[in-house]
Amino acid sequence: MDIVIDASPLILLSKINRLLLLNELFTAVYIPIAVLAEIQAIDDAEASVDLSEISFFPLSVSNKIAVEGLLGRLHIGEVEVIIGHL
Repeated sequence: MDIVIDASPLILLSKINRLLLLNELFTAVYIPIAVLAEIQAIDDAEASVDLSEISFFPLSVSNKIAVEGLLGRLHIGEVEVIIGHL
């Protein structure tokens, strides 16, 4: 089974040193580009995520109309996770 993952679970798994669980539990891990940008923008050392620990695929969401339609109701990373999963 594959997973498209948002920033919050990545941050929380990183905090408890369990990012590798993603590769153990899922065949492929997809992280939307907006989520990657969100993680890279984190200034807080406690919330930082070292993605070099895991194997993942960056996910570029091509349905920009769907993304724009959901913006405002949800954060861009959450929207790309939902749209990227469809």
